[in-house]
Amino acid sequence: MLSSVQKQFWHTNGYLAIPGFYAPAEVGQATAVVERLFANPPSYLVVDNTVTGVRSKLIDVPSTDRSPRMYKLNDLYLEEPVIRELALGDRVRPILAELLGEPAVLCNSLNFEKGSQQPEHIDSLFMTPRTPNKLVAT
Repeated sequence: MLSSVQKQFWHTNGYLAIPGFYAPAEVGQATAVVERLFANPPSYLVVDNTVTGVRSKLIDVPSTDRSPRMYKLNDLYLEEPVIRELALGDRVRPILAELLGEPAVLCNSLNFEKGSQQPEHIDSLFMTPRTPNKLVAT
């Protein structure tokens, strides 16, 4: 599945980019999900404001303040099949298993347009891999 060069890059650098892995249509479907959620937020959708750090439900944010560039959307994979498929679908699952040496488990998701620009850090409260080098983000 992965080339020896890709595997070596992963082991040396701790990450691997696969340009073009997701087709523009797949990315477009995910974007459409996010746009739909911002336009008509469901009661379950928890977001983090990347400017203030405040966590809230998107439905409680005034519609004039709902900017996809200001919020991280938490755990969309639980309710949105399009997001779940991108994170751990049939095409990506074997690659993740190859990198990790065992099947991957999806524990959460964050969707955002603009990152918080945080320095390197460990989210030990949220991400607690018991084995070193066994955490992957897609």
